[in-house]
Amino acid sequence: MSTVNYKSAATVPVGGPSPRIWADCPVITMQNDPGKGIHFMEDFLAKYTDLAAAGVLVGTMFEFVLDGAGGACTEDATAYDNEHGVVVITPTGSSAYDEAYLISQMLYQLKMNSERKMWFEARIKLSDITDDMSLICGLGDATLLAGTSVIQEHATPTTIESQDFVGFVAFTDGTKIHDIDAIYHEVNDTAVTQVKDAAFAQASWVNDTYVKMGLKFDGKKSLTYYINGALVGTLDVDDFATVTANELTPLGIIVGKMDGDASASNLSIDWIRFACDRNDAQ
Repeated sequence: MSTVNYKSAATVPVGGPSPRIWADCPVITMQNDPGKGIHFMEDFLAKYTDLAAAGVLVGTMFEFVLDGAGGACTEDATAYDNEHGVVVITPTGSSAYDEAYLISQMLYQLKMNSERKMWFEARIKLSDITDDMSLICGLGDATLLAGTSVIQEHATPTTIESQDFVGFVAFTDGTKIHDIDAIYHEVNDTAVTQVKDAAFAQASWVNDTYVKMGLKFDGKKSLTYYINGALVGTLDVDDFATVTANELTPLGIIVGKMDGDASASNLSIDWIRFACDRNDAQ
């Protein structure tokens, strides 16, 4: 079990990780003994040569995957300032339902009473909030991370592929991106299990303005969801024991978008932070 070495104030920094998520994360313990846990913050500082094709490595932790006619993952040269970088994901928009995502390797299995805590947060922004698009940000299983039809390919999607996922989804309403919902989804769920509807309302979206989406699991049964550092929803895992009782299959990080029509807009990712306790049995 983790030992917490420090605390942090509740004040939410504009550009940095949210203290309400990370104050109880034992980063120092993990740094001193990597056997205790995994922790990283990918700031996309690496310099890239060709990110136009699927399968390329982005930063040190992530791979770029596509489904559809193609897309690009580029470096935001304007944002790069020797302290942090920004990557920009753009499906081609040459046809409806083009998808583009950053994914990681498998990192964590969410299981009730495992005593393995988990923390996640990402800072993203959209270039055009009126674009017909859907967004996903969180932790998904191997099928989702393959990047194939992650979000239901309908004019007004209401669910993601029938796989394990925990995090945030914003579906298009047929014309533009809609509200962000905080969800917990198990394979074979007939529809998205919405923990908190409109956790971030569409009216709150602003072009080229960053939003931070984060969550954590207490290692027992409670998931808590945060947007811009504020609590927006909670869930007890045992409320959703639909297939394998009180657990999901191993998960990795997925952040990206699906275009609902033949237009294209940008999703910029400033940073992604993740931590979890290691499985002592491994």
